[in-house]
Amino acid sequence: MSENLNNQQKLEEVYHMTMENNEILRSMRRQQHIANAFRLFYWVVILGALGGAYYYIRPAINTLSENKQQVDSALKQFNELRSQLPETKVIQEVINGLKASSGIK
Repeated sequence: MSENLNNQQKLEEVYHMTMENNEILRSMRRQQHIANAFRLFYWVVILGALGGAYYYIRPAINTLSENKQQVDSALKQFNELRSQLPETKVIQEVINGLKASSGIK
């Protein structure tokens, strides 16, 4: 079909195709900008949700860490009390004797 066209008609056809391509490219670029905006919004929501979750969970974490310190101190007191018992000293002497007789260091 383009074989029967003169130079002016060919030039006009190329011009119209160029304009159409320009519109398509602008549309693609606009869609890319919109996709980037939604991606940014997605990550802002994700990070905001994590920050909000930490804000609401922080008191529970603080309580657990305080309780851990209390449990650690109670275990330390229990171990000190246990080490003072005479039975513990006897058991330790027996274990040390067994280690010495078997050659374990």
